[in-house]
Order: sequence, then C-alpha cells, then structure tokens
Amino acid sequence: MAEYRRPDDPLAAYERRRLAPQGEARRHRPWHGGGSHVRPGEPRVLLEWDGFAYQVAGIAPDLPAARAWVSEAVPPQELQ
Repeated sequence: MAEYRRPDDPLAAYERRRLAPQGEARRHRPWHGGGSHVRPGEPRVLLEWDGFAYQVAGIAPDLPAARAWVSEAVPPQELQ
C-alpha cells in the first residue's frame, strides 16, 4: 500500500483519495457485463488504477487469463 504523508501535511487527504479503492490496483470485468463468474470462457476487460480512475489496460481471452493478470505483482510505485 502507498505511504501516507504526515498528518500535518495539507496534501495528506488528497494523497489518500488517489489510492485505488480497497487496494485494488488491477481488476477485470466481463466484456459484455454481468457477474465476473458468469460465462468464464468469454473475454474480460482488464482495468488498471492510474491514480485517479480505472483505465483499460487490455483484454484477456477468458477468466483464468484475467485472474492471472490481476494476481501479477504490481510494483509499489504503480499503487501510488
């Protein structure tokens, strides 16, 4: 998880808001919507946190490939 600034720093609240929601720097969603467990053989959109919002990082051919991408180690500087 990213390091917070000192509590007396005026930008501390801003830095916390830039962290990925629930610590998820990467996630995937089904291409055509629905639950992530539905139709595991269909393509998935790969999303990556850029410090402000999730951006499309690519497409995985199926659920196992998407899960493998999400579980890859993300360098700490990308989580900030």
